[in-house]
Amino acid sequence: MNKKQTKEPTVKAPECAMTPPSTPSSPTDENESIEFLYNSWQKFATTETGEPDHSIVVYRPEKDIANDFVPFDIDRFLAERLLKELDIDPKLALF
Repeated sequence: MNKKQTKEPTVKAPECAMTPPSTPSSPTDENESIEFLYNSWQKFATTETGEPDHSIVVYRPEKDIANDFVPFDIDRFLAERLLKELDIDPKLALF
């Protein structure tokens, strides 16, 4: 190298992985799962000839849910349990 020539900086590739956007023709894992569940249910709910299987019994309660029914809040329960494990009073947490 003589004095008039300068070294040009090298361009570095980004460190993150660059992935192309997904195309509509490529199936996603979610679509495959949905298709699997649908096909499995169809095999279960129909006879070998494709007719509905009338031997399947569907349970439907006669009464609606009781008026005093309170659903269990699993998120709150798990949050309170975590706070207790961290020795934080759950009453001080904002829910």
